[in-house]
Amino acid sequence: MIWAKATPLLTSDGSKIALQNGGFCLVRYARVDDEPLLRAMFERCDPADVYLRIFAAMKQFPDIMAQRLAQLDPAREIALVATQATGEGGDIFGVAHLVCGGPGDVTAEFDVMIRSDLKGHGFGYALMSALISEARARGLAEISGYILMENHPMLQMVGELGFKTERIAGGVAEVKLTMNA
Repeated sequence: MIWAKATPLLTSDGSKIALQNGGFCLVRYARVDDEPLLRAMFERCDPADVYLRIFAAMKQFPDIMAQRLAQLDPAREIALVATQATGEGGDIFGVAHLVCGGPGDVTAEFDVMIRSDLKGHGFGYALMSALISEARARGLAEISGYILMENHPMLQMVGELGFKTERIAGGVAEVKLTMNA
């Protein structure tokens, strides 16, 4: 599957999405010039949240992750960011990433991270819902991810979004969502 030929769902400016708390955010594709904003977002994440995201402590997490997400291979991965609903600069509140192994794959792995001080406001749902729509539009059959069993809010969210959870070794769950035509 070559994603570069897929028709994107989001406009170039992004799409305004309602949050559970009644507010709105803008969800758009990550851009190369987002690297400093992504770094700032990751710097505001609590070390405990970083651990839940990558299953380890990591000193240079902000630099490594910001660079990786701002410089994607568009043929096999996408990243969506949540920002202010006005779209006029400002902070990145969260990011969701989807990566496909290579040409011909119809499955992809996702990851998501929300700024620690903004968890529980619906940014994760907004990003994951948009990511699921992108996966469907790109013809994927399934998306999956790995979540620590102790990460109850994330497990609850993916469960509500229709993912099936299977406990695997080491206190980790693999979650999968099969796309419907």
